[in-house]
Amino acid sequence: MTHTLIAKEDLHNLHYVTQEVLANPADRNHRKFVLDEALMLGNDFKQKVKIIF
Repeated sequence: MTHTLIAKEDLHNLHYVTQEVLANPADRNHRKFVLDEALMLGNDFKQKVKIIF
């Protein structure tokens, strides 16, 4: 799997879908859990983070 690095200044050029991309409620709950955990870690360590999607 390859990843493309996107500068924060270029985020406004991206297009996001408006509908939910995960059909399974369990998958949505897992995504929320992981994102909340990442938020807490980011707040604790106050470091730069990479967001991969």
